Order: sequence, then structure tokens, then C-alpha cells
Amino acid sequence: MDGKKKLAGWLALTVIALVAAVATTNLMTEKPIAEQNLGENQQALKAMFPEADEFAELSPGESSGVSFVYEVKQGGQTIGYAVKETVQGYGGSIEVLTGMENGGTLRGISVGGPDFKETEGLGARAKEPEFTDQFAGKTPPLKLGENIDGISGATVTSRAVVDGVNQGVGKVQSLTGGET
Repeated sequence: MDGKKKLAGWLALTVIALVAAVATTNLMTEKPIAEQNLGENQQALKAMFPEADEFAELSPGESSGVSFVYEVKQGGQTIGYAVKETVQGYGGSIEVLTGMENGGTLRGISVGGPDFKETEGLGARAKEPEFTDQFAGKTPPLKLGENIDGISGATVTSRAVVDGVNQGVGKVQSLTGGET
């Protein structure tokens, strides 16, 4: 009986140690990962709006999938908006960062995110300029097969990205009263 008590004590101690280790690891890595993601977002925003000197965050409210909405400014004047929408692709979550000028014309998009797991050689091509560059200069709503060419063999991913752009633009329009 004494051996069973010792074993139970060691098992309880092991479980407590494992839980503490996992919690500590999460606390230690959560902030650096968030900072890396913010840095990647800022880099993409600066690529879309190189002349911008301020990205003022607007509150996206209680909308599923929207990570942030920024009012993009130069010299205190609004020159556009940026929104990041998370959509479901073939392999999982896809983050779609969309930049648009006042008036709604798209500056560009960036596709990816930490959970991006689209199929290599197919859906993963959604991150490549051959796909993303075609969005610049267009005015939503966009439609796959009409004003956006899909990726051959990756229709689900292509449609998800187009939906992410349209949903993001819709969110900006609802926040700004349609003044994009």
C-alpha cells in the first residue's frame, strides 16, 4: 500500500510539473510570436503604402475573422485603409491582408499567416506575386473567374482569398460608413 501512495504522489507531481512547463513555455513564446506577426503586418503595410507615416487602428468590433482595421495616413490625411481577415482555405486558416485607397481601389494584398498550411505547389502559390499582384488596381467586389484568375488545382484556396478580400473591404466600408 505504501508503494501505491508513493507512485500516486510521483504521478501527481509529474502532472503538475508538466502543466507548469507548458504554461511557462506558452507565456515565454506568446509575446515574441505576436511581435513577429506584428512586424510582418507592418512590413506588408509599408510595402502597400510606402508613403504612409501613420497606421491608426480602428476598432473592428465583434466581427469574426477580422484581426485589425487600420486607417492609413500621410501627413494627417487619410489615404486609405488596411484590413486583415482570416478565412478558411483548403488546408486551414489563411490570413488575407488587404490595402485599399480612398475610393475603394485595391493597393494590394498579402496572403499567409502563422497557420497557413495550403498544399505546396498548389494552394501555397496564393502567397506568390503571380497570384497576389492581380488584385492591385481592382475595385471590389471581386469574383473568381471574372476579374480574378484562380490558381489551377487550388480553387478552394483561390476562392477563400477572394472572399477574404471582399469581406475585409465590406468591414472597412461598414466602419467608415461606406467612405472608402
